[in-house]
Amino acid sequence: VHDYWAANVWAVYLFADKVLTFLCRKITPLGRFTGNFIPLPVISPAVSTVCLLLGMIPAFYCAWNVAANSTTLSLSKTTTVTKEKDDTVDEIFIGDEKQNTFFVRAVVYCSFAGFMFSYHCHEKAIMTSIIPLTLLSTTSREDASLFLRTSTLGHFGLLPLLFRPAEAMLKFFICVAFLSLAVFLLEHCIAEGEENKVAEVDTVTSKFPDGICGSNMCGLLRSMDKAGLVVLCCLFAYMEIIHPLFMRPKNAMEFLPLLATSVICAIGLVGCWLRSLVLMIRCVQSPPLFVKEEGNTSKKKKE
Repeated sequence: VHDYWAANVWAVYLFADKVLTFLCRKITPLGRFTGNFIPLPVISPAVSTVCLLLGMIPAFYCAWNVAANSTTLSLSKTTTVTKEKDDTVDEIFIGDEKQNTFFVRAVVYCSFAGFMFSYHCHEKAIMTSIIPLTLLSTTSREDASLFLRTSTLGHFGLLPLLFRPAEAMLKFFICVAFLSLAVFLLEHCIAEGEENKVAEVDTVTSKFPDGICGSNMCGLLRSMDKAGLVVLCCLFAYMEIIHPLFMRPKNAMEFLPLLATSVICAIGLVGCWLRSLVLMIRCVQSPPLFVKEEGNTSKKKKE
């Protein structure tokens, strides 16, 4: 096992193994004499496959519920329209918007699970989660925040692949430019979308503060995100300035920048994976809304 891993669960696992191995060698007599004391078991491909299948179970369970609820809601909606076919009724089924995004959310979550538990996964595999997540990034502020976190951590985990000193400034400006442009465009798109939804169904958004898509009015970059950016900036400075100047000439801790990149990005991406699970479950559990408009009056019914 080398010291530059994909930023997934196994990176945290191997880092814990190295820390425990170091402590056991220093503390226990057995570790001092043998020198090869391994506290954590080696992960085999079979164990990795089992963990991967277990990690995808929530998506399968939610998909089963969505399929069952879709049939029930379709029958209920048809019955309602049939009973009032003599009246002029415009029915807006707002619940469809969330159900239509479930498939993409399930793809994002399963892609995350595949990246987290796959055996000998490459760090570039995080793109399988970032690409479908772009389809959700303009639907709500929470999805936009998740996209920004995932893309920032995923891209930062790829920076060691550009290892030449002359590429340091290029890496820095690419990351800063992408993040700045993404925040600006997503803020504009989401603000415009929120205005349109409030104009269409203002009665619903007044009753449900989180809006139709579970969004809120706070910014895309929250305090936790800003703290994470500070950590990544400090890590980048260590990788490109401190380590090459002070530690590389002494051949000390050669793989420490790679190890730190893998572990720090892994901790953040595990949090993004769990957040995608929460958003997927919330999408399934959110009750559908029906807004009926008749003439100049409107009434709402929650089923």
